[in-house]
Amino acid sequence: MKVYDIYGLETDDFKSVLPVVERATGAKFEERESYYLGGTYYRFGRDPARENFSIRRNFNPIEEEWNEEDFKDMGMLIYVNNTERAEKIERMIRNAMPEIVLIRRTEVSDESDENELQYSRVAA
Repeated sequence: MKVYDIYGLETDDFKSVLPVVERATGAKFEERESYYLGGTYYRFGRDPARENFSIRRNFNPIEEEWNEEDFKDMGMLIYVNNTERAEKIERMIRNAMPEIVLIRRTEVSDESDENELQYSRVAA
């Protein structure tokens, strides 16, 4: 079973979130730029078929839209994708940042094909 989690934080300050998430997960994130994702974001793991993380602002000023419309009070989003250790990662992140909120968890069976996976992530 693969799990796709989205966490939210009220802050939208990368400088306060990034080092805490890196320490908690042991991952070294790289800074990236994306028009589609609203400018600067941080990523760990390049292969979407493997566990990967990204940290993004919830509001995309370029597109003038929210990434997670139902959670406008969340300034920052942390995406944990394609993991088999969701509970462990959740404990690590929550221990480091008690103010973090798990806003969505999507579980996808290992038998799912890519189309079902895409649907599950969008429809969750």
